[in-house]
Formats: sequence, C-alpha cells, structure tokens
Amino acid sequence: MVGHTDDGSTRIWIQIRALDDPAQYALRVEGVGLFAFISTEGSAIEFGTAIATVVGLQSDLRYRYRVTRRGRFIAGASGTFRTLRHPLR
Repeated sequence: MVGHTDDGSTRIWIQIRALDDPAQYALRVEGVGLFAFISTEGSAIEFGTAIATVVGLQSDLRYRYRVTRRGRFIAGASGTFRTLRHPLR
C-alpha cells in the first residue's frame, strides 16, 4: 500500500506472512533502486507489517515498483505511484 508521498520520496507499506522476517523483503523501484523494508513492530512481530522509505525521486513523475523476497519478485506484489509536483512550480 502506498503511504505518504511528496515531491521526492514515498513510503510503501506491506503486510507479510505470519512468522516471516521483514528483513527478507525489499522494494524495487524501476530506474531508482532497491530499498529495504523495516518492521513497524520492533522485535515482537505480530502482524507482519513493514515500511520501505524511497528517497531521491524526481517530482511529478510516475514510478513502478515491485516487492521482492530474498531477491525474487513476488507475484502480484507490484504497483505504481506518482510523486507530487515540486512546491515552487
């Protein structure tokens, strides 16, 4: 799920399988790079939620992303988001 997005960054939220490790997951943003998911729960993983923060994006541009687990793309775990226009434009 796409969360907060501004003119140069976004946050993507996932919920993983029970008892899995969020550190096994990453977010691949086409043309930008790979970003690690960080658990939102600390050491006691109960709900399997994690967030990847993507920085260094261009404003007013659509990006495609895919979620990976151990370096492999997960079927159906993809989407797009669009950054906001730069506030001074």
